[in-house]
Amino acid sequence: MAQESTKKTKTGKTTSAKKSSAKKPDAVKKPAVTKKTVAKKPGKVQKFVMRTPLKIAIYAVAAIILIFIAYQSFQFGKKVFSEEGIDPKPGYEQTITIEPGMNALEIGALLEDQAMIESRLVFFVQSLIFELKIDGDTPGSYRVNSSDSGEAIIKMINAQEKVELN
Repeated sequence: MAQESTKKTKTGKTTSAKKSSAKKPDAVKKPAVTKKTVAKKPGKVQKFVMRTPLKIAIYAVAAIILIFIAYQSFQFGKKVFSEEGIDPKPGYEQTITIEPGMNALEIGALLEDQAMIESRLVFFVQSLIFELKIDGDTPGSYRVNSSDSGEAIIKMINAQEKVELN
């Protein structure tokens, strides 16, 4: 029991189609398709807005690190070229003994341990800049004042201003 239907198209032609009255079995029916909501991808403006705070934070951290490094470098340079000793004048005198084979860093450690200088690393850099000469005549005892700068101590060692111990 097929039914025939006719339709007119836009051009004026008529078409006919047969409809079948037979029912399709339930197993063959396709389930109804539901639309899933899919999130839209962010556009250029949204990406820019999302990335900007992150970029600002990264630049701010980098700037803070750079400022910290610059400040520490300035402080270190200030200590290297300082004309002041660890104590104000008149300070106190102490005798140090430089052993044979000691290098500038070991002499700096000796001075730092006896509280004649603030830092062995600063003394080491000063010894490079002010040309500390360590040779076979360098070992001996020297009288050092706590108000002397690292440069003054280096000049005294270079001049071989040794003291005799009793």
